[in-house]
Amino acid sequence: MSAFAQHAGYGEAMAVLAALIFAWTSIFFTMAGQRLGVTTVNLLRLPIAALCLGITHLLVTGRLVPEHLDLAAAGWIGLSGVVGLAVGDSALFRSFSALAAAALAFPAAAFFSRSIRLSNFLI
Repeated sequence: MSAFAQHAGYGEAMAVLAALIFAWTSIFFTMAGQRLGVTTVNLLRLPIAALCLGITHLLVTGRLVPEHLDLAAAGWIGLSGVVGLAVGDSALFRSFSALAAAALAFPAAAFFSRSIRLSNFLI
């Protein structure tokens, strides 16, 4: 167990930090997806994420890949990555873009409908 994990409130602080990071990345990927397109963002993000994961594994274990990883396990891990990261995240990023557009459209529609009702009342 880490020396940090023994402090009171460590778990709660990490949970709040994870929630903040998730919220920030959803905002970031929404903006990036609207500017560059979902496919472009995903194609840029995946190699960078793989590189970061490899470097982290190298720093923690001293090896770039797990020591006892056989070919069949590597195939299943690769398939899981394609389905989860490429297909699943593409759908997630598309939904972020759609929800952002809907979130902007709803207040505008509410404003204009109230303006129209107010003008009808005044006339």
